[in-house]
Amino acid sequence: MATVDPLSSPSEASALSESPSASAGRSGDSPPSTSVTVVIAAYQAESTLDAALASVLGQTTPPSKVVVVDDGSTDATSEVADRWTSRLPLQVLHQTNEGAASASHLGIMASDTELIALLDADDVWMPDHLETLIRTRNGMPDAIACALGMRWIPGSDMWRGRPAPLPLPAHQLEGILLDNFGCGAALFPKKLYEQAGGFRGGFPIGYDWDLWIRMIRAGGAIVRPSHTTFLYRMSSSSLTQGARDFTGAEAVLVAAEREARSEEEIRWARAGLARQPTTKRRIRAANALVDAYEAARSGSTAEAREKARQSLSGTRSVATRGLAVMVWPQAAVAVRDRLNRR
Repeated sequence: MATVDPLSSPSEASALSESPSASAGRSGDSPPSTSVTVVIAAYQAESTLDAALASVLGQTTPPSKVVVVDDGSTDATSEVADRWTSRLPLQVLHQTNEGAASASHLGIMASDTELIALLDADDVWMPDHLETLIRTRNGMPDAIACALGMRWIPGSDMWRGRPAPLPLPAHQLEGILLDNFGCGAALFPKKLYEQAGGFRGGFPIGYDWDLWIRMIRAGGAIVRPSHTTFLYRMSSSSLTQGARDFTGAEAVLVAAEREARSEEEIRWARAGLARQPTTKRRIRAANALVDAYEAARSGSTAEAREKARQSLSGTRSVATRGLAVMVWPQAAVAVRDRLNRR
């Protein structure tokens, strides 16, 4: 998980670091032709999977294959996926509930294409998502294209968060050990995935961060497009939004230190571990501010003020907005919503 401020409004977002190929995919170009498998790990996704698959169907560059892995759902996830087999080159796989890392790995190993594109079962792609990520890789065989997304709470506004700066390829191993700048909506070569050892279990969260570290160590480099191409749904039932125990981050870095190939890597992993208490405090403060806004919007003034008080230990931006909610909850929500609409 990238350590970003999830409350950043468009007016507060800083300029994004872009790859040299970020301008690729401009209108007027012909869509690229590349074999891609879309892999969707789905658990209890009956209410969101239709929208995710519809966004795949609408791509300007259609995938060669789509694999949905039902991770032991007890709802109608599989039935929803089956309804799309006549409209997409779709394969539905099943496993007992072993987690998203295991489900994603099963889907990837069932593919026979050059590239893999990951899609969360509760997210939605813009029509140019695949085309943009393919162009962003710009023929670089070991590039991992990480999409930029708009954060979205259904029933509320959308906003773009601030991604961590993207280091140059020569400094990406150090950078990703200090701060996860990867993403969930990524496009990468299957060959590099296999060389790195693929997704693996053992991490409460951050299994994708663990993969990006090993992919970069294996010679990969992360690149980014110049514009957002997907909607990242946030809700209380979302896997990443709901995971508020950030002990998984330490597990990723402990593994990275154990598997380091140089003294430099060991130092970087240890430096990343030393930063975790501050990172966790800031993320918890940002989550408290999300709760404060929602409580204020529902009219629970006392709860809004208490959650806002908990946000004061966050970054200066989070603490400033938390103070505003403490002083005048409804007005603070109105100002935030107005800024997001801009």
